Amino acid sequence: MVKLDPSTINKFVEILRPFVESEKERQSFLIAALGNDAPALQHISCGGSVATFIPHMLSKLAYFGGREALCAVLEYAREQMSVHENIQQRIDKLIRQLNLPASTTNDVDGLVQKVRNGLYDRIQNLHGTIQLLDIAHPVEIDRLYVDVNILEEPCSYSRLEIDELLRGREQREDFNRFGLSKVRERVTGLQAVKKYAKLMILGKPGSGKTTFLQHVVIECNQGYLLADRIPILIRLRDFVRQAKRVSNFSFDSHISSYLREVASQQEVTALLSAGKFLLLLDGLDEVPEENSDAVVDEIEFFLDNYDQNNFIITCRVQAQKYRLNRFNYVEVADFNLKQIVKFAHKWFAANSRNGLQEAETKSSKLIELFNLPENQKIKELAVTPILLSLTCRVFDDKGKFYSKQSELYEQGLEILLSKWDNSRRIKRYSVYQNLSIEQKRKLLTYLAVRKFEQEQYMLFEQDEIQSYIAEYLDISLEDSQILLESIEAQHGLIVERAQRIYSFSHLTFQEYFAAKWFCEQADWQVLAKHISEARYREVFLVTTELSSNSGQLLKIVKNEIDSILDADNELQNFLARVYAKSQSINIPYHSAKIRAFYFSINRNDILDFQSTSNFSSTSTFDININSVINPEYAPDCVLDYELALLLYNAYCIAADPPMIDASSYSHVNQQFLQGYEKLTTSQIKAEFRLKLEKIKNVLPSFSWEDWESYKNWGLTEGRIWANKLRELIVTYRNVRHSLDYLKNEQWELLKQYYDANKLLIDCLNRASTVSDTVRQEIEDTLFLPLAEIEKYKTTQSNLE
Repeated sequence: MVKLDPSTINKFVEILRPFVESEKERQSFLIAALGNDAPALQHISCGGSVATFIPHMLSKLAYFGGREALCAVLEYAREQMSVHENIQQRIDKLIRQLNLPASTTNDVDGLVQKVRNGLYDRIQNLHGTIQLLDIAHPVEIDRLYVDVNILEEPCSYSRLEIDELLRGREQREDFNRFGLSKVRERVTGLQAVKKYAKLMILGKPGSGKTTFLQHVVIECNQGYLLADRIPILIRLRDFVRQAKRVSNFSFDSHISSYLREVASQQEVTALLSAGKFLLLLDGLDEVPEENSDAVVDEIEFFLDNYDQNNFIITCRVQAQKYRLNRFNYVEVADFNLKQIVKFAHKWFAANSRNGLQEAETKSSKLIELFNLPENQKIKELAVTPILLSLTCRVFDDKGKFYSKQSELYEQGLEILLSKWDNSRRIKRYSVYQNLSIEQKRKLLTYLAVRKFEQEQYMLFEQDEIQSYIAEYLDISLEDSQILLESIEAQHGLIVERAQRIYSFSHLTFQEYFAAKWFCEQADWQVLAKHISEARYREVFLVTTELSSNSGQLLKIVKNEIDSILDADNELQNFLARVYAKSQSINIPYHSAKIRAFYFSINRNDILDFQSTSNFSSTSTFDININSVINPEYAPDCVLDYELALLLYNAYCIAADPPMIDASSYSHVNQQFLQGYEKLTTSQIKAEFRLKLEKIKNVLPSFSWEDWESYKNWGLTEGRIWANKLRELIVTYRNVRHSLDYLKNEQWELLKQYYDANKLLIDCLNRASTVSDTVRQEIEDTLFLPLAEIEKYKTTQSNLE
């Protein structure tokens, strides 16, 4: 028996790769090397990648032709090569290694290789492909698999409290990282397999646990991983079905039956006793409840008798109610951006109908769409293989995402609630299973809304979420705990972020459920009250998409937004000044866009409109407040923008206390001077230009080394100098009036009003059931003071 360890296989690969790159040339190469009648030829399949083909070929040559066949292939390769001393020496060394006497290998190792060779084709056929959801054809595992990352401490084992999970995080952006502290180690899946002989891999539904086991068994089968082990992948739900038929829950019997064509019962026992197996037990959570104790008992009994073997078990996170000794518990991590990109490229390559060029084009376009701000929520969902695969499938069919993002959310929920288990004929039995899919949706909706009512709207204490479940279903707290565990285990829509702290697996799903609740209630007044709360942004957008009466909702929202400033005369005066300025500008943009622009310019705390996009007319109404005005169509707006930027830099230079430090002073000073030069070359009144020149000449010339002198000047004369510049801009352009009289709470109201109007326009663009009349009324009255809104309504009423 020839023993081909991974090192030997790699040496063959280096030498033979040039001869077998093309599938079409493999058969003729083997015939030329071995002759037409070689027994191994009828057992060798010439398809697949080089990395797959060469180990397969070598295993067949070793089993059916022995050393003679392996050496013949090397000698033929030598003949075909141009003479190269290094290559010749490598071939000679490999041939000498193959011709070592068989007695130099012990009997068990020889038996391992015999069994591995006998199982090779069977393992490749059983586990070499995967069947994707909603894809008609199987896909080779190595064409789709992306290395998974493993958390060496599962999230649910963490003892962090809610305030620790939230601390220092922008909540929405970091939602998927709750519980993943910097100290928690991540390794690749294969590193974990090499590191731990007993591995319990936990993961959410669709996180890639089964695919990972298939990858491991194929890697082992081909000699790249634990090549001295015999890999056997057992799906535990199938093990239970077979065990029931023969009334024997025995892994010994199951393995002996599996190996009956390549090894005797005594040989199997010898191999098990020598620890020569890699046993992969998939889906502990998929074992029916009435059989789970028997299966776990058998696992522990088997471990006691054959502890030297390598074991990997997979289970959904919260379904691991049993704690098995000797196992290291780890968790499959969500995909990071690099893995998302790699998976997308592989998915399209594996499913392309028109070649790799089309696949590359589609995958690149998908990644471009992922990176657009408007698709951030889709990107947040696509962090597990099952939901990323769904996203790829939608894009493959449509060439884009759904116009209504909520359609993708709904399909993702359908997969997790029923379709994923149904596709694999998995039946789960529990108290929770007695609820219909619709009842489960309503329960999850209730949980989402109850949490959204609170300022901290994402993380549940265990007692809190159990009380909501008990409250909704009118059951005991004890039963609610069982249901909570079932919800997490069966669908992965609720996950344990740390010990006794839960959340929805994706914030997008929580927002979707909350939006569904508001659509069902149709109490728009209640929802509208939350228009200024950032956490409700996505709820408003999805509700607008889903509602059959979004026009009524948006009218109520518009009234709520207008009421934010209605009781404050000073802020109404601010709106009136913005309106008056917008009326003095004659450019081909919607009047609301101009008002939005001047609203932004006249808020003196920040410049909200510094970006690279154009403030231009579009077919869909859009107030892009963060805009640079197109000079060709709006020279007056460009001038006002430049003046506002000039004044902003002036206040940075002359701030008390300083708004900048010594290192940035010269940069800001230079920006001011460049802005001034730009203005003096533009079409402004000569009188205005002269006065700007005079202001500029008053500015002392300090370098960054004169930082102390600059600070002293800012404390004494700087603010006076900046105020004079403001007075000039107010006099000649009627923008950037002083708002120093406003209190902090008034600034907050302006921000709320500003953000709420942006959200309203986003909702208007997502709505499909808004009449033209309602749409026009909302657009025409944006950023208007109440007095002008009343005039508008009176005019419209008279026209009717």
